[in-house]
Amino acid sequence: LVLAFFVALFAPQSLWGALLVNQSGGLLVLIGGLQAAGWVTEWRARALHPALALPVVADEEVPAPVGGYERLLDRIGQRWVRMLAQIGAPTLWLAGWALLTLYSIGQVWNLSLVPATLGVAASVGASLSLLLAFGLLVLERQLAQENSAEWPEANALAQLTRVAIICLVLSALCLLFANQTSVWPLRLAVLIGLLPGLVAAEWLLRAVLSLFSPPREQVEPKLLARSFIADLLRWPPQPLLALQHELHNRFGIDLRQIWAFTYMRRAFLPVL
Repeated sequence: LVLAFFVALFAPQSLWGALLVNQSGGLLVLIGGLQAAGWVTEWRARALHPALALPVVADEEVPAPVGGYERLLDRIGQRWVRMLAQIGAPTLWLAGWALLTLYSIGQVWNLSLVPATLGVAASVGASLSLLLAFGLLVLERQLAQENSAEWPEANALAQLTRVAIICLVLSALCLLFANQTSVWPLRLAVLIGLLPGLVAAEWLLRAVLSLFSPPREQVEPKLLARSFIADLLRWPPQPLLALQHELHNRFGIDLRQIWAFTYMRRAFLPVL
């Protein structure tokens, strides 16, 4: 993001700005997912090993405010603290990552970029992108092979890793084929931001919906950084199966028990 900021200062119509921001969007999605999984992992560690929990330190006594204005400010501050505590740090952080991703992608959304030759820097950037994508691919394979009973959040993190990998690989293709006559690398470089942007928009919606079910200390929290969009990034693609699992996990609706949907699925191909 810092590199994209300096590129925007000196070359606002360059391919590099959109490319760097969209790559950062994919990485921000992965960072947000790792942090959200860290909250759940810390809760599980405290629940399994209560002796390792940090001791509670008694707060120092603060003198009560004297004037009426000071008492009003104190009540407002306590109200904000209680409200933020009720919302929870995971929800606030997830909304922050989503807003940062959406804002960054929106700043470089420009489908009227002018083609230009990038020179040796394009080859270097493509090589670095592919190298980072290969490292993330190793991480994704490791997460995908984790036992869900031992680490339930590994599958969701593997899906978010695929978002970053796709952004990096497509960015490398744009850099390798960019020249003074081709327009499609510029359009593709801008459209790459749709993938992390959709995931960030879904996260923002999940953060808003989580306000209606505040966290409870005695109940294991669910991973808030799940993504239905990232779940579609599998081969072979099974969007209906992903939607079915999402409805069952989120709302308890099992479409397999509804005979009308089963009949429609079986009769779809013959009718078509």
